[in-house]
Amino acid sequence: MKGAFNFKNNDFIAYSLLAILLIGSAFQMEKHMSNGHDWGGDFALYLNQAEALVKGELKGLYLSNQFTVEKSDRLIGPYLYPMGYPLLLSPLIALVGIQFYLLKVYTNLFFYAGLVLLFRLIKPHFKHIFSPLLIICSLAFSEHFLFHGDQLLSDFPFFFLVMLCLNLFKHHASKKQQFVLGFFIFFSYLTRELGIMLLPALFIYQLKSNSLLELIKNQYISYLTFICLLLFSFLLFPFGSKNHFVLLMKNLSWESFEANFTYYMTLLEGYLRGVSHYEFMPYLLLSLFIVGVVLNLKALAHWFVFLLLSILVLLIWPYQQGVRFLFVCLPFLFFFILIPLEKVPHWPKLILVYPFFALMAWGFLSETMAQNQKNLALETNQIYQEDNIALYEYIKENYTKEDTIIFFKPRVLRMFCGVKSIYLLPDSFMQSPYPTLITSPWFPPRGIDSSLFVKNFGPYGIFEKAEKTILP
Repeated sequence: MKGAFNFKNNDFIAYSLLAILLIGSAFQMEKHMSNGHDWGGDFALYLNQAEALVKGELKGLYLSNQFTVEKSDRLIGPYLYPMGYPLLLSPLIALVGIQFYLLKVYTNLFFYAGLVLLFRLIKPHFKHIFSPLLIICSLAFSEHFLFHGDQLLSDFPFFFLVMLCLNLFKHHASKKQQFVLGFFIFFSYLTRELGIMLLPALFIYQLKSNSLLELIKNQYISYLTFICLLLFSFLLFPFGSKNHFVLLMKNLSWESFEANFTYYMTLLEGYLRGVSHYEFMPYLLLSLFIVGVVLNLKALAHWFVFLLLSILVLLIWPYQQGVRFLFVCLPFLFFFILIPLEKVPHWPKLILVYPFFALMAWGFLSETMAQNQKNLALETNQIYQEDNIALYEYIKENYTKEDTIIFFKPRVLRMFCGVKSIYLLPDSFMQSPYPTLITSPWFPPRGIDSSLFVKNFGPYGIFEKAEKTILP
């Protein structure tokens, strides 16, 4: 019984417990999922890109969304998102079309596969069962991850690809292994540009057992594969992130860096809701993190480099993102916090560490489960209610793909109706050459002449500035 909780001797027990946790998490996540989507907007472009790949119409979508982005009053997004997630979606969309529930199930499988790979990655570094399972629980039962299961975005596939790549790192890889790793690093980059940070992580990892000359002579294929696939992708796909990189260079500033640092610290504190209620806890967690990094910097420098560079990108990016952009960073933050506790001797561990684990687990799970119950009460299907469907059908019958309609979520309207769409404020609409505006509860008709009203579908109203043939 002495080694009852030793992972190395009891992999069956470890993976059985992991399976129980993941099944429980999946059951909870399924309860959050709807047959529609929230208004978001990002998901619509991802789905449009997947459809365009199936139909061979990517160039047309690029031009259409470029029009949407450049003519709108606010930043809508890139011309196109990275193609990795649309490529993953395209086979399923080719088979069943846009079926939101099925697409969510498919996307969420990447999260759970990623957790298995994460467990495989971290388990050799722990002697006892509590720490790695606590890390898995902190992700699998988090309100943020569970609620995100109702989204169609690239975060879960990217999470999976990062964990896959880190599992494929080898000090002395064969040429085939190097090629496979280079391919998956490229595909992680193709899913989200942040994936390129795996390359410096790989370089640091390989330098531990190879001289620079040996690395150049014998371990170059992963890097060469990435470069070749990157060049090929520029020929194959439009450069959809061009406007985002231009904005980055224009708006880069120390002020935005400071604001982002405060913002993401607040997000992290919110993620640890229930744990961070104790005043001493943030200082203790920060101290443990620093100790964990120092103790493991030589052996796990590549993890720290990937974590550091990923966070740095978020801090310098002039626009603040949501907690989902921290998803891939959280496992490593928690790992470096918990790994120093492995060094505590047996009796102090029983007296101090295990109660600390219990306090963290209780604080985190009690608060996050309470928030999950609140989330379950929310109506997350905003785009596919009865009024929305009637509106979409009306637009398809009365407008052509050459018409431009003002709407607060232009990419969603284009996805459902096939029309051009942009975002304009009411004043801008009245001064614009575009005749049609659709209002919504999130975009009321303030300042719009009521005589322009044409028709409504529940809370959605159509306004026209010029005469147009409208079906009854």
